[in-house]
This record gives sequence, structure tokens and C-alpha cells, in this order.
Amino acid sequence: MFSNLISILSLPIFNLLIINIFDGVCIKIIQSVQSTAVNLIYMNIFQRLEKAEHEFKNSEFACPVFSDKVNVDIAGIITQYSILPKDYRGWGIFKPFGNKLAAYEKECPHNLRELYLCILPRFEMVVCDIDKKLGIIINSDTRITTTSPLKFHLSENISLFNHILVRFDGGNFIYEKHSRYYDNKIIARMIYALDNNKKIELLPAKYQAAFDYAYHIKQRELLGQKEYRIKSAIERSGGKYKSYSELSDEDIKVTYEIDGHTYTSTINKNLNVISAGICLSGGDTAFDLQSLMSVIREGQNRNLIHRW
Repeated sequence: MFSNLISILSLPIFNLLIINIFDGVCIKIIQSVQSTAVNLIYMNIFQRLEKAEHEFKNSEFACPVFSDKVNVDIAGIITQYSILPKDYRGWGIFKPFGNKLAAYEKECPHNLRELYLCILPRFEMVVCDIDKKLGIIINSDTRITTTSPLKFHLSENISLFNHILVRFDGGNFIYEKHSRYYDNKIIARMIYALDNNKKIELLPAKYQAAFDYAYHIKQRELLGQKEYRIKSAIERSGGKYKSYSELSDEDIKVTYEIDGHTYTSTINKNLNVISAGICLSGGDTAFDLQSLMSVIREGQNRNLIHRW
């Protein structure tokens, strides 16, 4: 232990004149030496960080922006900066200022985008939702194995079922460019089926998940549109919409209320009446849903409603 102590004390940063190895003084000296060395290390780190931060604040940086904050690397330390203006989204060159703030300076040139993206891992996606910017990863890659839709950012001129290349920064998928490698016949088949509201199966796995998601979204939209049309037709005539259910591809059962009385009628997808649910002497099909409301109200007022 003593020889180790001598070798430590022989370092030029220490100027010790007397060593008393008795009464625990030796141990205290070692602890003091260790503490001083650690403090010097920390001081050196802080000085380097301070210098790096100073240099960063006197420079500009390029990056993509998805929210009002971005993460920057300063000497290996990840620091969050707030972007101004707060609503800016896209690629840009930014100037740091103040306390963790960065202002948009100018558009980021394409060559800097490429330099930024080239160090990030690349994945291929099939676009399955344009509005929400969602795609299905189709790489044969064990790093990301999910078949669920994933959000991508900063895309340009995309269409449904496009093949795009994206880069992953550990938290976000960033659009790079369109892929040149795709099966045009399969894509055309998917678009035709979706446009005609037909579900298709037995597609290659990398396409099936994308089609299934897009088909599900369309069905949900059609459902909302159908319910909206039914509800609007009833409420325009002073009725109160309650519910509807599909009896077949063509027939819909609708339940509604007029002046406190509940009725159920069967209509087709064009909102024409098939069965009014009250006795109209065989004249049910002469009305649509909206005009039926007026007929029922008049029948109520004249006590002529007969239901079965």
C-alpha cells in the first residue's frame, strides 16, 4: 500500500512535504488525493462542455422539426431546444440563442438533408393512411417487427399504397424518398378493390396489412357518412334519431322518435322507404325517409296511425 501511495504522491500535481503513516493519516491522505483527482476530472469535463456549448451557440444547425422542440447533441450530451416559431414544421437551419431557444433561419438544402439522413437506419413502408401519415413497415428486418401502422413525418407527394423509404432516428420515422421497387399490378389491384369497396385477401403479407388497414378506415368513414345522412334526414323534419342497423347490403332498419312516439322503419341505402312500420295502404315506397316524417306527424295529429 505504501509503494502505491508513493507512486500516487509522485504525480506532479501533488506537492506533499510530510507523510505520516501512523494514526490513520496515510488513509486520509489517500482519500484526499482521490477526491482531488476526481474533482479535477469533473472540472475538465465541465470546461469541455462549457466550451462546446459556447461553440454551439455561435453556430447554426440543420434538422427536421416535428413539434416545437428538438434534441441536439452537444459534446455527447443530449439537450432539448425550443424552436421558434413554435408552429414551424419541416426541415430547416436554426440559430441557437438565449436559454435553450433556436430560431428558424432558412430552408435546409437537399444535400444537408441527405447528410443528416444517411447516418440513420433505413426502412421501407407501404402508405396505408394519407391523412394521418401512417405506413406499414415491409422490410425483412428484425429491428422492427410490428405490422401495426406507424407514423412518418415530412412526406412529399404521397398517395395511398405508395412505397416510401424512411429513416428512423430512434423515435421518429422521417420520409426520405419514394421507392422505385414495388409491384405495380398488386398496387393497382388494391386501389381498384378499395375504390369499389371490396375486400381482398391472399395478398403478399407485406401488402395485406396495408390493405386491411385502409379498408377498415374506409368502412368506418362510410359508416359515419351513412349514419350522418340518416340522422340529418330525420332531424330536418323535426324527428329525433335514435339508432340504425344494417339488415343487408341494401336494407337498413332505422329507429327514431316523433313528438315522443318511437317508430322503426326499413329503408334502402338511398334512404327510400321499403317498409314504413305503419299502415300506408301499400304506399310505403312512395316516400323517402324525410318525407315519411311529415306523413307520420300528420297521422299522429289526426289519430290515424296504425302500427304493427
